[in-house]
Amino acid sequence: MSANNKKRYNILATAVFLMAALPSCKKFLEVSPVGSISTKTAYSNATNIEASVNGIYYSLQQNGVIYNYSYNSVFPLLSDEAAIGNTTDLMQLQFASNNITSDNSIAAGLWNNNYQTIYQANSLLANVPGVNGLDPVKKNQWLGEARFLRAYCYFILTRYFGKVPLATSPDYAVNNSLSRMDTTTVNQFITTELEQAIKELPDNYAAYSGSRTRVCKQTARALLARHSLYQGSWDKAEANATLLINDPTFSMPNSLDDVVKANSPESIWEIAFSSSVQNQTASMLVPVPNTSVKPAILPSSKLLQHFEAGDLRKGKYTAFAAIPAPGYDYINKFRDRITFTDQPKLFRLAEMYLIRAEAKVQQNKLDVTGDIDAVRSRAGLTGTLATTRTDLLAAIMQERFIELCFEGHRWLDLIRTGQADAVLSAIKGNNWKSTDQLLPVPAVEIGNNPNLNPQNLGY
Repeated sequence: MSANNKKRYNILATAVFLMAALPSCKKFLEVSPVGSISTKTAYSNATNIEASVNGIYYSLQQNGVIYNYSYNSVFPLLSDEAAIGNTTDLMQLQFASNNITSDNSIAAGLWNNNYQTIYQANSLLANVPGVNGLDPVKKNQWLGEARFLRAYCYFILTRYFGKVPLATSPDYAVNNSLSRMDTTTVNQFITTELEQAIKELPDNYAAYSGSRTRVCKQTARALLARHSLYQGSWDKAEANATLLINDPTFSMPNSLDDVVKANSPESIWEIAFSSSVQNQTASMLVPVPNTSVKPAILPSSKLLQHFEAGDLRKGKYTAFAAIPAPGYDYINKFRDRITFTDQPKLFRLAEMYLIRAEAKVQQNKLDVTGDIDAVRSRAGLTGTLATTRTDLLAAIMQERFIELCFEGHRWLDLIRTGQADAVLSAIKGNNWKSTDQLLPVPAVEIGNNPNLNPQNLGY
């Protein structure tokens, strides 16, 4: 972590401009923009604390051009779900070949995005507990939001970089000399944080006027279900997924178009965007209308071939461009090339059905066809024919590949299930090495803090 994490940190318009991007795409605070404010001022009253919480979301949303650009477009190139379209960008081409250098700006953006967000969450968690006179319900909400967002960032960091520094305070002098922590410790920290966040966060989205762009108990349960699945804690994954499946807050919309709309009834958490705080993902995946220029990144031929005959998702999650002849398919989950207000779905109900199915099969509970078919039936497909443990796990992976494509799952699924080497060596040939399963720690970060050595293997 570089020395830009300072005790007097920049709110800039962080909270202010985020207001246009959070619930109802309207401001929910009227605060004058400031260049830099002291920690004491930032947490002096409820209005400023609310602005500081908004700033954490804004940091996740904007820093490092991750969720507003590359996470749902460039990062799929790491796996077998995406292919190069017309991009000639060297940093993107490195993702496609899995030959990523330690100065790759996109990989560094993921590191910086998460650590800047963690820093702001740490600052709030260190300061708000000591503020007197706050509404205790709101106080718990803010602490729970910061705790969840910090846990989410560590979940992403340890998945992509392996061992990472575990910073839990806003003391930048301490943080800038931290060593990388073993993944077992980081993963346990994530579990503990989420369990505490569930106690602190509000129940569903009433506190946010119904918007699903801020987090509640259900969001923390969704990440705990996913995290537990990754850790092999099958019973905990099943239990948390079941709570969400049974929660009337969420439903599987019949229309696949409704899945990708903002504040979908299926969404458990979305990242907010508006015409003033834009998401450029569509510019990477969707062609400019009435032109022959292909998008920078396309779905892979393997992904397209894995759609079964009659799968309605083929015509909704992808689309077809007729020019240049003979035409090509492109990803159509991010559709807005005009105002760029698509809201990425970080957690949604379909994933919970597939988490529960996988967790149950791993416990030799094979009565999971209903969960698999909840996803398949909406896609217009007949029920799964899988009955054995091996076939059921394969059927679940098939549904994850198709249903969750370009939502940040495929790469992590291949790694966590031990399939990365077999699948990606077949696709990428000599470009693939087993050490490619982790990204390099950014060289500039190691330069600023030599305690981050040793670098990940292969870099």
